[in-house]
Amino acid sequence: MSRHSDENTEIDSLRRKIIGLGDSSGRKTYYLELQDRLDEVERKRKELEDKNRIMVKILEDLSEERLRAQAGEAKLSKLFHATPQLLAVLAVSDGHFIEVSDSWQRFLAISRDEIVGETIASMDIWLSEYERERFQNFLHSKSEMFDQEILLHGPNGETFVGLMSLSPLTLEEGECAIVEITDITRHKNAEDALRESEQKYRGLVDNALVGIFRSSVDDRFLYVNDALVKIFGCESADELLSKPISSRYKKPEDRKAFLDALKETGKLTYYELLILTPSGEQKTLATSAVLHNGIISGVNVDITEQKNLEEQLKQAQKMEAIGVLAGGIAHDFNNILSVILGFAELSHIEMKVDNKARAYIEEILKASERAAELTHSLLAFSRKQVMTISEVDLNDLIAKLGKLLVRVIGEDITLRTVLQPKSTPIMADGGQIEQIIMNLVTNARDAMPNGGTLTIVSEHKEVNQAFCDAHGLKTSGRYALLTVSDTGIGMDEETKKRIFDPFYTTKGIGRGTGLGLATAYGIVQQHNGFIDVESGLGKGTTFRVYFPALEAIAVEEKAALPLQTVALGSEMILVAEDEPTLRELFQIVLESYGYKVVVAVDGQDAVAKYTEHKDDIRLIILDMIMPKMSGLEAYKMIKNMSPEIKALVLSGYTADKIREAGLLPEKIKLAAKPISQHDLLMTVRNMLDNNSSI
Repeated sequence: MSRHSDENTEIDSLRRKIIGLGDSSGRKTYYLELQDRLDEVERKRKELEDKNRIMVKILEDLSEERLRAQAGEAKLSKLFHATPQLLAVLAVSDGHFIEVSDSWQRFLAISRDEIVGETIASMDIWLSEYERERFQNFLHSKSEMFDQEILLHGPNGETFVGLMSLSPLTLEEGECAIVEITDITRHKNAEDALRESEQKYRGLVDNALVGIFRSSVDDRFLYVNDALVKIFGCESADELLSKPISSRYKKPEDRKAFLDALKETGKLTYYELLILTPSGEQKTLATSAVLHNGIISGVNVDITEQKNLEEQLKQAQKMEAIGVLAGGIAHDFNNILSVILGFAELSHIEMKVDNKARAYIEEILKASERAAELTHSLLAFSRKQVMTISEVDLNDLIAKLGKLLVRVIGEDITLRTVLQPKSTPIMADGGQIEQIIMNLVTNARDAMPNGGTLTIVSEHKEVNQAFCDAHGLKTSGRYALLTVSDTGIGMDEETKKRIFDPFYTTKGIGRGTGLGLATAYGIVQQHNGFIDVESGLGKGTTFRVYFPALEAIAVEEKAALPLQTVALGSEMILVAEDEPTLRELFQIVLESYGYKVVVAVDGQDAVAKYTEHKDDIRLIILDMIMPKMSGLEAYKMIKNMSPEIKALVLSGYTADKIREAGLLPEKIKLAAKPISQHDLLMTVRNMLDNNSSI
């Protein structure tokens, strides 16, 4: 029986004894003792009951806590195995696995049973030797470790990148560590892809041929690529970044204009800027830029050469227009000269030898010839001469150009000519050779802005095969050498390499087209020659031009050929000339030698007159340029009617148009205005008497 039951029995016994006592005084004392005893027993019973209730409550609370703990453990176990991270509990002592999460099966195809109890050292399936060693070192350090990358190998050879954290833990098994590995393979692949993309982008930007930059609105470059460094003429990016952008402008105030335009629209395309490099070179840049959050990103393209080419093209077009104008003036001037020369010759013939006016007429003839030579030089400048290869004397060409060259070079330059004592005949187009001389002299003049000496030398030069091989000449032997030297500013090596390039010029804008030396080079090549240059800064320049030479003869042996006697004629000739005075002159000269002359005032009239007299006309003389229909167009129509008809075309210019049109058949002959009376009659007679090609 429990203690509680004993106490209850005792209480009942005491109660019976108290009831059995009387109320006598003796009994009363005993009664009170019993009553006190009863109260004490009841009090103890009550305390015992309270203790029992407390114990029951404690036992009940302990049961509930145990149930909650068991539920929590189950939940933690479920979370432990369900987490996507690789979780494991390892013993620090030997590195064996105490527990692992189910994620190991998902990632590495390793079940819990295959890994629990195994050590790190034995896990060579999913860890390399290097990684196993690292893992063990982390474990034995007995300290917390976070975010260490580790490589894991899957069953099929694939590689995972994990981010590992390790924390010490004490369990019943002893010192342990809980390991968490997060799969960051996708993240790493994305990082690698981004890094590779950035590297490619950086490589494209750094190696781009155009200048790429980022700058702030407060006048500083933030980034520049190598191309921009080169464009700005700097040695390094640090040099370019070291100074305000506006200090690179030719006009620093242009920076504000650029920013204002960019802020207005947020974007600029092909905005032109002028900059100065540290060496003082001026460049034109085309900038395309955008403004975002106070940062300017853009591209700069160096268009200096393009702008120069545009200016050179404009200059070339201007020079072409000047050439056309010069040719037109020469044409009209030649017509006037033809009239002056023709009537002066007629007057000279008609005058008696002792007539004092005869000397005046002779002076007029000489002046006319000099004017004709000047016009010829003007046509050479405007390139309106047909390239006709014949035997020409280099000495004569230089001598003829002498007066014109003096005017070209100006008064502050001294001209010296040193000509070979013997003649220097070459097979060439005299007009083209004159053009070469003019180009070289013009360049020499420009190289001596403060005056100097220009020397032109002609000589014979024996050239061996080695020289020919080195300079592309076809044959060795004797060459005529033309040397043009100046005492000007000279050229550096880089300039020397490019002087024959088309459109390359060292002259300022508006002072040269860059075509002169390129044209000279082409002409020399066409003549199977060679052109060489020798120069140095501050040492002047010397051009040497080699032409294959014909056998030279002594100057003193040359003698003027007497005028041939011109035979009379009786044939009918059609003369088409729009200049009335010149048309009248031709008619007088031809009729005075027995020819029957039919005149026409223009091309259409020439065709009409020929149609009317085609059975009788044996030769047609046509001016090149006439109103309504040109001489060439008239010749085409007449030739369709009479394929064998012979024609003499007179031209003061634009003979190059004949070449372009392909109208130089054997039945047509060209003659330059002005033409002397003697040359006209001799040409007409030879054409009529000669049935072969002219």
